[in-house]
Amino acid sequence: MTGEGMPKPFAMVLLRLESAFVLVLTLGFPASIATNVVHFPPKSTNLNNLAFVLNGTSAPGIFDTSKTPDEEYGIYNWCNMPHVRKREYKTPSSDFRLKYIEVIQRHHKRTPYNTNTFFKEDISWDCNEAGPIYYGKGPDGVASDPTVVQWSAYTDSNNPFTNTVGPGFVGSNCAFPQITTEGLSDAFTHGTDLRSVYASRLGLSTRLDPSTFKVRVTDNQITSQVAGALLHGLFPDSSQATALIQINDVFDSLQPTYSCPSANSLFSQYTTDSSNWTEHLTAAKSLYQNLDKVSGIVTQDSAGWHTSFDHYYDNMSAKQCHSKSLPCSVNDTSLCISQAQANTVYRLGNYEYSYYYRDAPQSTLYSALHYGAWVLELAGHLRQQMEGKTQVRYFHNIAHDGSMAPLLGILQVAEMVWPGMGSEVIFELYEKNGVANSDSSNFFLRVLWGGQPIQTSLPLGKNKNGVLDMIPVEDFFGYVNATIGTGSDLSSTPGTPDMGSGNTVTVTTPDGMDSNSGSTTPGTPEMGSGSSTDGIGCGNTVAVTTPDGMDSDSGSTTPDMGSGSTTDGDGSTDGDGSDSGSNSGSGSDTDGDGSDSGYNSGSGSGTDGDGSDSGYNSGSGSGTDGDGSDSGSNSGSGSSTDGDGSDSGSNSGSGSDTDSSDSGSGHYDPTCDCIIGELTRMFD
Repeated sequence: MTGEGMPKPFAMVLLRLESAFVLVLTLGFPASIATNVVHFPPKSTNLNNLAFVLNGTSAPGIFDTSKTPDEEYGIYNWCNMPHVRKREYKTPSSDFRLKYIEVIQRHHKRTPYNTNTFFKEDISWDCNEAGPIYYGKGPDGVASDPTVVQWSAYTDSNNPFTNTVGPGFVGSNCAFPQITTEGLSDAFTHGTDLRSVYASRLGLSTRLDPSTFKVRVTDNQITSQVAGALLHGLFPDSSQATALIQINDVFDSLQPTYSCPSANSLFSQYTTDSSNWTEHLTAAKSLYQNLDKVSGIVTQDSAGWHTSFDHYYDNMSAKQCHSKSLPCSVNDTSLCISQAQANTVYRLGNYEYSYYYRDAPQSTLYSALHYGAWVLELAGHLRQQMEGKTQVRYFHNIAHDGSMAPLLGILQVAEMVWPGMGSEVIFELYEKNGVANSDSSNFFLRVLWGGQPIQTSLPLGKNKNGVLDMIPVEDFFGYVNATIGTGSDLSSTPGTPDMGSGNTVTVTTPDGMDSNSGSTTPGTPEMGSGSSTDGIGCGNTVAVTTPDGMDSDSGSTTPDMGSGSTTDGDGSTDGDGSDSGSNSGSGSDTDGDGSDSGYNSGSGSGTDGDGSDSGYNSGSGSGTDGDGSDSGSNSGSGSSTDGDGSDSGSNSGSGSDTDSSDSGSGHYDPTCDCIIGELTRMFD
């Protein structure tokens, strides 16, 4: 996997995945304190102005190279987002000492997901000598020194099932997705840049010390691919590392895949069931017609190409980021997608993400439900550091856009974008120098987005300007507690925790307008204007099968199991094997590996993706999910398949649900226990 610009030793950076059962720590607030989710609207910019989005001409940033000129560094670059670098980094006052950082980033650039490729592409895409490495390794003996095994994708014409799917990129030896050689180079540079800023400030050696540094990945292999390159830049003298992974989809918080029917139902209400969402799709009908003429995608497709611009966005941006041409029709090579049309797709994609996670008044509550578990873990890590209970000084998470977007939604970023490749948020914990005790009042938090203090719409920061730059850490904890609550609040059915009314206060919002929040809680930040929702809770139901396969009903939240099928919530399934979805209305929701958000077409089951559940519906009774393993399909009446391609229930009827690595619009055939039809891939 050594490519241009990549040092030879890079190939020797090995990752050991280790299941991590992370304890979600409460924040020390009384359980009776109410959650009070208040939405503070984002800035009005060209990104969320539909008239500009539809009628503009330029792209909303860089989409054709990983290189951003130094004098422009910090602008939006989808191919390689700005991150912390020594050149731009601003050191706080010497009155403070950096104690701990937690980084969360999206993986770097990759091939497109196969659900986002056309049935037959007009260009080739080769990955010679570049690809994922997979093998087992033991602690000693012959098992401690295995042969490196690298994957190379191929097909065999003698296999009749190869003819049931489109060739996509004809003859390609790439996986769709995989981190490309260029993406690995970007990851390596990202690691060296992080080292240039934090090695001296945190006392990091050139060799990884597992007692002071932790890295965490998701079960999508592309995050581990990025980790190998990034860690080689961050710790140049280390050749292997142990990566933490929450391997159980029931509680994984980083992608995330934990069950949250309330989030799925809410998301459907403000996307599928909302004219505010469908307005832009209707307005872009002529653009869709032109794109479809090139791609060959039918207007009434069942894979979500016309329920958002996600698929076209990924297809074209992945190509342009790797200096490949925009697509032309394989039937008429003179018929091509123009750069102006691609730019409009890029503007629409960012408009959609701004709506999903910031513009819709319900988006803050959705983000809190959907990504609150990871934020509670973060708060627990900060608490442990403040109380001197850990030696870890640096925790690095490698995730997806479906992880970054709801985090930015919880933070209520002032200007929401679609988090591009390598995008990064860093939480820096500082302690005042020269204090005799470790009281929490001596700790301060700085949050960096794109390498600079994040600008939010929250009434936090200096003069409540929304900039999270050296704010008292207790202010952050107060906001988290008010918005997410405790672990039991998040995982409960809404309305079951003791909600409490708190005090009514009048506050000034960041834009200077006075408003009454209705109810806030003593000890939490003043929340100001916007829509306010009391109470939070995923409303989980736990799908279990009794040992004898019989129905069980104990009056708990566990649904009846019946006939060996696994269902959850109100009939929708969710990402990578864990059920989390309620479906409201006549559509289902499915979501890909972290980026499909808010698609709805047809009726039937809902599934959700590899960590970015944002509600996406595809087809009648079919859904696509996750990142390569069949997890949580719903096909036919009341049956489902679950978990890495193995059935854990019954599968009947038409329609199928497969995971984002091989997912699509085919049907399940019980005679071969397989999916027949066109396979597609969801997007992260």
